[in-house]
Amino acid sequence: MRMYYGDFSDRGALDLIEGVNDPMRGVEVPRRMRDALADAYPPLLGKYPTHKAYAEATMEQVLGILPKPAGKVEARTLASMVFFNRTNHFDGVALPYEAQIAPAFAVNVGDFDGDGNEDIFLSQNFFRVGFHLR
Repeated sequence: MRMYYGDFSDRGALDLIEGVNDPMRGVEVPRRMRDALADAYPPLLGKYPTHKAYAEATMEQVLGILPKPAGKVEARTLASMVFFNRTNHFDGVALPYEAQIAPAFAVNVGDFDGDGNEDIFLSQNFFRVGFHLR
């Protein structure tokens, strides 16, 4: 996954565009829906007036209409991980399967089981507190 960024609408905030590879077409395409991206950069609708036109666009084409070049960062994994500081580098270790099946919203570190070693506790899932009965 790649993330392209820049202040494309000159409003003093970063605009983000995620890119993923489309294996069927063999090209990188935008991951966000057209309307979400058009909220940040409205001139996009002039170039891609329909969802079909946008769906057929490559990331290169979408980036080409932006008023300034985009920066780019790339993620090699989306796994939840812990990073150990080894003084001159970090060692990344993917957390167990149980930590990967739902997004983590908070990370807590402490000796939760009293064995003298620090443990990692993830707060996962998110459910709305309120609900409506009909």
